[in-house]
Amino acid sequence: MSASVGGFFKTALKRNILFTAGKCDTLKKDAIKRSLNQFQKYVSEHNYSLNRPLFDLWLTNKFWGTLTSGAGEAELQELQEAKDKLVEYNKLHQFMSYCSDLSDRTTLLMNREFANDPTNPLSIYRSSPHNEIDSLFPEIEGIIGAYYEVVDTVRDDPEWLYKVEAELGSHIAFLATSFCETSRDNLVEKSDVYKRFDMDKQKFFK
Repeated sequence: MSASVGGFFKTALKRNILFTAGKCDTLKKDAIKRSLNQFQKYVSEHNYSLNRPLFDLWLTNKFWGTLTSGAGEAELQELQEAKDKLVEYNKLHQFMSYCSDLSDRTTLLMNREFANDPTNPLSIYRSSPHNEIDSLFPEIEGIIGAYYEVVDTVRDDPEWLYKVEAELGSHIAFLATSFCETSRDNLVEKSDVYKRFDMDKQKFFK
């Protein structure tokens, strides 16, 4: 790469990174307004720009040496602040994407559990040993355990805790309470994570 082309690339890359970093606060506000259960769907269907900082952070990390080569103190500080904003946004995006994926997996398990309902006329066509309680429970236990890991992560932030419990928790609660009472009692006896949910479940059905 010639010096002139390299200089143009560096300038264009820096301008792009600073521009995206400058939009991160606005993008964060938009992202936070979205439901945890529908975040990935919203991004893919309505606002793909919420993914842009992820790519620019990748570029920043890949070409950090190029960006900072020969930079003065003020320019280095400007670049570092931009990078920090991209990193912070990336953490938020990953968190919300993880919650959205957890919600999608919950919906899938609910559909499989619904196949056991004898009042559902289509159950006969979807009957499978993979949809029976003994097969489903380890997966459901994993979902509930993952949910509580999220809860414990945000426990010290009341606003995020409320959002997680109201959006993701209420969705998972329908799955966790979909078994018959006898099955639920047995699950509480043998599963610590299910026992924790059993103690919390009233908050979802006020």
